[in-house]
Parts: sequence; C-alpha cells; structure tokens
Amino acid sequence: MHVIEDKYAEKATQCWVAAGMYLVTLIIVFWQNKFNSTTIF
Repeated sequence: MHVIEDKYAEKATQCWVAAGMYLVTLIIVFWQNKFNSTTIF
C-alpha cells in the first residue's frame, strides 16, 4: 500500500512543478506584454 502512496505523491509533486513552470511562463509573457510597447506580431 505504501508503494501506491509513494507513486501518488511523486505524481502530485510533478504536477505542482508543472503548474509552477506554467505560472512562471504566464508571468513572463504578461511582463513582456506590459513593458514592451513594440508589437512583435
């Protein structure tokens, strides 16, 4: 039973890491859009 809990905890950690990276990416994009007046597209 402990093996299942360990695997679940590992997947949960990976999920939080992925969510954190996604959040950082959104912040960077927002930052660039806010402080770059030149349009890229």
